[in-house]
Amino acid sequence: VQGFDLGSFLPRGRALARSLPRPSQFALAAATLALDDAALAPGSFDPEKVGVYVGTSVGALGEIFQARERHDEVGYVSAALSFHLFNQSGACLVSSHYDLRG
Repeated sequence: VQGFDLGSFLPRGRALARSLPRPSQFALAAATLALDDAALAPGSFDPEKVGVYVGTSVGALGEIFQARERHDEVGYVSAALSFHLFNQSGACLVSSHYDLRG
């Protein structure tokens, strides 16, 4: 996706983008658009009744390879990195960002 900028979708998007893999950025932007389209502003609904589903298989494959290279070079990777590398990280990010618990 050329010219994609998470900051165009979220006020803090540019800051978030520095720490998120692109597939997770896309998921967050798509969720933001979906909530806007549904006229669901944060706080206007019960977060226990709204769930998140993000279809992906290996969205962060590039980041997984980079983490492996880093591990091979220095012998470790940050434990926090694992949150971004598993297949459901996009859904977890969206649910935590919008506090959706359904």
